[in-house]
Amino acid sequence: KSVYAEMWQSLLAGKEWRGEFKNRKQRGELFWCMETIACVKDDRGATHNYVAVIEDISERKFAEETIRHLAYYDALTELPNRRYFQERLDQALAWSRRGTSRVALMLMDLDRFKTINDSLGHCAGDELLRLVAKRMMSALTKDETVIRLGGDEFVILHDADNASISQIEARVQTIKAAIAEPVQLGMHLFTPTC
Repeated sequence: KSVYAEMWQSLLAGKEWRGEFKNRKQRGELFWCMETIACVKDDRGATHNYVAVIEDISERKFAEETIRHLAYYDALTELPNRRYFQERLDQALAWSRRGTSRVALMLMDLDRFKTINDSLGHCAGDELLRLVAKRMMSALTKDETVIRLGGDEFVILHDADNASISQIEARVQTIKAAIAEPVQLGMHLFTPTC
C-alpha cells in the first residue's frame, strides 16, 4: 500500500515514478517488477494518460535472496551462521547496555565429534550435524535462536529478560536431552552428547 501511495502521490504531482514491487500476472502468479511510469500531458500541461514500462526482475530478486541466504545461513544445517550471530549478538548487547533487555548465550559443542568424523567419515559427521541441528531447532522456545558457529560448535541466543539462571540452566538440560536421543550412523548406534 505504501508503494502505491508513493507512486500516486508522485504521478498526481506530474512527476515520473520508478520503483520495485511485487505485482500479479494475469494468471494470478506473483512476480517482482521494476516499473517506470511517466505522465503524458496535453498542450495545456494537463495529464491525460500514463505510460508504463515494466520489467520482470524476479530472477534478480531470487539471486539477491540466494546471496543473502548464503551470507547468513550455514549450507550444511540451514541454521543461521557466525555472521548472523555476530549481528544479532551486537544488537542484543546494545539493548542490554541500554538496560532494555538481557541475553543469555549457551555454547555447545558435540562430544567425540572428531572421532566420528575420523572413524565413520565426513558424510556420517555431516549427517550427525544435520540431525543435531534439527533436534536443537525442535527444542527451542520462541525466545531462542540456534546458530552454527562452525564445525561441531553451536550457540543458542536466549532472550533472558524474564529468566533466572536456574531457568536458563534448565533450558540447557532440555536441549541436551533433545540432542541425546540415539541415532543410527551407518552400522553404528550412537548417542550424541554435548
